[in-house]
Amino acid sequence: MGIQSYFSKKWRKIVRNYCDGQYQVIDKVLPGDINYYQKCQLVATHYAIKEDHQKIALVVYRERNTYLPLVHLINFNGLDFIDNSIGEWSQLHEYRFIRWINKKEFFSTQDILSDTHEFFSSMGGFFTRTIGDNTN
Repeated sequence: MGIQSYFSKKWRKIVRNYCDGQYQVIDKVLPGDINYYQKCQLVATHYAIKEDHQKIALVVYRERNTYLPLVHLINFNGLDFIDNSIGEWSQLHEYRFIRWINKKEFFSTQDILSDTHEFFSSMGGFFTRTIGDNTN
């Protein structure tokens, strides 16, 4: 195992453990329309405006039993969480709630995602951020 691989795995474990300890699991996320090749921030914002939702959920999700949680946005219609980005694939994932994004922030979702990703990236320390592979 090379040094890059070692630090990448270490960072993934740090982030996963943090998410498991800090964020509550969302019991059920319904599959919405699939827009798999679109950015989740565009999809979630589009549906929130189109359907007059009051807020969007900032979450982390991961395929069950994998290490790396991915920052993601999903819709909330007042009763249910809905993933309009990956549709039926949402059944393969575990979602954890980070925070609400209200209507005033709908057009700032790219910045919110970037800031959240930077927060998680900072957990790996200098070596992981510098030489680590922070991709899926």
